Amino acid sequence: MIKIEILLSVFNGEKYLIELFESLLSQTYRNFRILIRNDFSTDNSINIIKKYTKNYPDTFRLFHDSLGKSGTVNSFMHLLENTETDYLMFCDQDDIWKNNKVQSTFDKMRITEEIYPSLPILIHTDLEIVNSELESINSSLWKYQKINPKRTKLHQIIVQNIGTGCTMMINKPLIKIVHPVPDGIIMHDWWFMLVASTFGKIDYISESTVCYRQHELNQIGAKEYGRNKIIQRLKSLSVRAVENNYIKKQILAFKQRYKDDMPLDKKEIVDKFLEINNYGFIKKRFAYFINGFKKNGILRNLADIIFPI
Repeated sequence: MIKIEILLSVFNGEKYLIELFESLLSQTYRNFRILIRNDFSTDNSINIIKKYTKNYPDTFRLFHDSLGKSGTVNSFMHLLENTETDYLMFCDQDDIWKNNKVQSTFDKMRITEEIYPSLPILIHTDLEIVNSELESINSSLWKYQKINPKRTKLHQIIVQNIGTGCTMMINKPLIKIVHPVPDGIIMHDWWFMLVASTFGKIDYISESTVCYRQHELNQIGAKEYGRNKIIQRLKSLSVRAVENNYIKKQILAFKQRYKDDMPLDKKEIVDKFLEINNYGFIKKRFAYFINGFKKNGILRNLADIIFPI
């Protein structure tokens, strides 16, 4: 069997780590290793990690480096740059993996690789949203947030990430080209989706393979799609302006990183998106939609008409 590496960045995760680790040990497919980076936790996380690395040395490995506190994106990418494997998965410290997650994702990856040999491939799945006590909130994040996993064209991924890192598996051709990662990216999973959409294939499993825990410390939580949420966001113009600036910064970084390697049709999409940002107040509002830069859901797109990216 081919070994898979699962990357985990930990910061003050003592409350949930044991449940996560036990769910990983309960996987039906076990030929994997978990590479963990402790991002300078101040709680008991490191002792929990050391206990599992001692008891399961073939499964858990603590990665040591000289970096200081790095944050989620840099911590994950540093792990990625220091791994050697054919397949990578990514893990969040507060989630629970359903016991067939690795097997079903890997099966889908192998099927997709047979169809598209040698291409960079990303597989992702749906998630079940649960509260801090693992009580179900919604069986499908995609339904909860009105996400269509089929919308994987580059002009769609540029304006909205539809993949969640803790559900993803990427293959070796994709691992080779996603790093080094420049400054300016929003999240590692969005970056992977951009790269896979540009150079390879994205596929999905319509199955919730993770219990996606929601609690007060979530860095990025699952917000329900709906009219009240959209109105709330429209009222927060300063927040929206910051988010939109992050998207433009990310695409500028993406163009700079891959400008010499992008297929011509994908380069034209990136250039068109950046060009639109120079349009006037009215023209910009409609240029995104004419050129296919649309998000999931009517309300999200209405928000972009009123307050364009």
